Amino acid sequence: MVSGAGPSARYAHTLALVANRFLVAMGGNDGKATLSDAWALDTSEKPYQWKKISDAGDMPSARMYATAAARSDGLLLLCGGRDESGTPLGDAYGLARHRDGRWEWATAPGRHCSVTQAGFIRDTYS
Repeated sequence: MVSGAGPSARYAHTLALVANRFLVAMGGNDGKATLSDAWALDTSEKPYQWKKISDAGDMPSARMYATAAARSDGLLLLCGGRDESGTPLGDAYGLARHRDGRWEWATAPGRHCSVTQAGFIRDTYS
């Protein structure tokens, strides 16, 4: 059983297991708006409780249908999705948890995806 407040009902969000311990949910749509919030649930602590990730660096904009994957070193990678108007996003972010328990978003350096009008993805350099 999960106690306390947590992410609102939503669809088109990301959910990933980070560091084999934290379930991280980000973005999506609640049927009224595209969301930009992020939440973490520590699966090693009971009672289970969601904690909102806020004031955490360069946070991503609101998005739905993004892709997220956790690396073996515990970094969560978030890429793309669609903004509130449905426009494809070509950005990428990393989310890290520091030893003191703080979460921090950072814009991913280097190559990013961009979507052409034909709908194909091509690589670009930022």
